Amino acid sequence: MLKDLGNLADYYSAWCEKAIASGIDQLVSVAQSSTDHAEGLLSYSTTGMTNGRMQGIKRKIKTMRRQFYGLRDNDFFRLKLYALHESKHKVVG
Repeated sequence: MLKDLGNLADYYSAWCEKAIASGIDQLVSVAQSSTDHAEGLLSYSTTGMTNGRMQGIKRKIKTMRRQFYGLRDNDFFRLKLYALHESKHKVVG
């Protein structure tokens, strides 16, 4: 995936290699951490897209599941999920 991004990926990889070779603990830590997340970081820098909206919806669903714990009517829960985006009130939790 990184090779698809071209020069930016080359620059990024070169920087990480130099940071690790420097032996400075803080730089090594940043380079190793950012190398683990390189695909997402580089994808964001080229597309500008994040998964923030998806994570927000996921959080709302988890909160709703907590609120309906013990409720046995799965059809009602499914209907509430479909209506989640139309809700005028925030899900608290």
